[in-house]
Amino acid sequence: MKQGLLIVFDMDGVLTEYPSSWEYVHRNIGVDNRDNISLFNRGLITYEEFMEKDVSLWIRKLGKVPLSMIKSILAGIKLRSDLAESIGKLKREGHRVAIVSGGLSWLADEIDRMEKFHYVFANSIMTDGNGMILPTGIMNVNYKRKDISIMYLQELLGIDRKSTVSVGDSMDDSSMFSVSGYSIAYNPDRKELSQLASVTVNSSNLMPVVELIGKYTRSVKKQSP
Repeated sequence: MKQGLLIVFDMDGVLTEYPSSWEYVHRNIGVDNRDNISLFNRGLITYEEFMEKDVSLWIRKLGKVPLSMIKSILAGIKLRSDLAESIGKLKREGHRVAIVSGGLSWLADEIDRMEKFHYVFANSIMTDGNGMILPTGIMNVNYKRKDISIMYLQELLGIDRKSTVSVGDSMDDSSMFSVSGYSIAYNPDRKELSQLASVTVNSSNLMPVVELIGKYTRSVKKQSP
């Protein structure tokens, strides 16, 4: 193995302690998106429409919603206490680290600003010229097809499945596992995810994940000519 691995993390519930950045905003604003979830799950609206309807809940509740307010809410989401140490160690070992998330890009961008990931994919909401939220969603990540983002990175970097590791916590991350040589179910919300993963980690910290990636890296190096 002449270069490091590609390490792909889900964001919500993996890099953060709270399982959903979208739900965290809903809860803090005081809106309920269960009807939107039902419409989407029944195939009556697209994922972009689902995002737009969710954002419209904020606007109907508050009127004009400044981006600064949403960013302030998101700042309340706790990150893993050893996030900086863990990501720093992976980068020092020569790995490329990425976020692939169906969560809000404003949170992903803030994590990237602090920890300097190599690649970040998350979903966006538009704002107007005055910094007010618009009910317009941009699906950069299909949360059920995160493998698409990973395959794009594999082609970009010229690496194969064996050189890819993915870390996720929900069944929405199962598509990442399908294109990764090594997959880690991190505090999985369903046992079915553990059955699809190479290994399961139950911990409040990320360093156990980093240690397993180290072991996998050494096994890949042994297999390389």
